Amino acid sequence: MFLSTLLQELPLVFDEFPYIVTRVVTGFYHVLPLPPSLSRTELLATAIEQANANRLPTCIVFGQCDCLFIAEDGNKVPSILPPRGGRIVCRGILPPCNIIYDEKMFAVLDRLQTKVEAQIERGDNTIQFGDLTKGNREASPEDLSRLADPCDSIPTGLTRCTACNEYRGECLDPSPNFKGTVATVHCRCANDNRCVRCGELFSDRKLNTNVYRADRTIWHHPGFPALTHRCQSINM
Repeated sequence: MFLSTLLQELPLVFDEFPYIVTRVVTGFYHVLPLPPSLSRTELLATAIEQANANRLPTCIVFGQCDCLFIAEDGNKVPSILPPRGGRIVCRGILPPCNIIYDEKMFAVLDRLQTKVEAQIERGDNTIQFGDLTKGNREASPEDLSRLADPCDSIPTGLTRCTACNEYRGECLDPSPNFKGTVATVHCRCANDNRCVRCGELFSDRKLNTNVYRADRTIWHHPGFPALTHRCQSINM
């Protein structure tokens, strides 16, 4: 009874199944409707292909209480609770080439767009900047000892990539606002977020990662370029 009540009280992202939900940044999700004529096996294969290319947290929603979460590392977790809440968008991230949209599917997209616009009208249009924590975690005593940071030098734990010459690794965040936290830094070579339709990279570096700058600051690169990418001569 509790679960039934919970499902009724928590709003669904979308109520026309099936669809794929991609977490662009924390609290910001892209919804991609899929043709209901596809079998469960075909839907799962599509979601896996999407996740493998986008390299973003992905969920295939088969029904109101039936979904499967696919992590960036490929780990798959079934659940009865599809993603709910947060800011949603659509018509950004394209599906694989074999997913064909007919008039009925474009009508579903139009209804989803109406839901997105209604969300904005309700005031749910707060500008998103990505993960304001930069994905940092609280440093343990072992971290504080291992990553002790000498002043006026490259933070302990970061090394230069021999290919792109940028820094990578993990270190204590030098920023006073993030004191006592460990930041993971990626170099340009880590970039692997691609459009499943054309295979092109979404951005010039990996999405939702941190970049070390020469002024001893760590900048966060959010996932929004996944929404603005456009394949040449392909429209949706």
